[in-house]
Amino acid sequence: DFNRGWVFTLSDPRGAELEFELNGRSLGTRRLADAPDRILKWAVPFEPGELVARSGPAGQGGESVLTTSGPVHGIRLRCDRTILEADGDDVAHVEAFLVDADGLPVRCEERRITFAVSGPVSSLGVDNGAQDNVQPFRADSIETSGGRCLMIVQAGETGGEVTIKAEANGLVGADLALSIR
Repeated sequence: DFNRGWVFTLSDPRGAELEFELNGRSLGTRRLADAPDRILKWAVPFEPGELVARSGPAGQGGESVLTTSGPVHGIRLRCDRTILEADGDDVAHVEAFLVDADGLPVRCEERRITFAVSGPVSSLGVDNGAQDNVQPFRADSIETSGGRCLMIVQAGETGGEVTIKAEANGLVGADLALSIR
């Protein structure tokens, strides 16, 4: 997903220069001091594979790696909490991501994801963060934006185990377990 543009922040004085390496070939080094607006801009040609950005002299400031994803294969779920209080108020944010067969995020394709919950929770709603999304929040499915979407669940007043499922036509679905105590 190199074609959307990327921002690398050089906030450390050691990170005053940046080197890009595309599929093992160095594209050179640029210095922040040489940029008149103190913003390094670098057009990198698209090529499937791996783009590595190293900051600082000899890469001592840090490294970021971007890898081209393959075709969308499935869904991955991530949650900010695994245990909720059985107080009728506690909430958790469940993020769904489109991924390729290797588990890499696929951000350049969109799919409608349908969520199902079982156990002592209720769905408060879904969203995808897109500014043009006009779908009601109270729904059990939503089209991803940038390959991602969100479901918010609220604990009930009894304890128990919760399962959240996410499915999309033609993709490997995902399950997530939470506990209500």
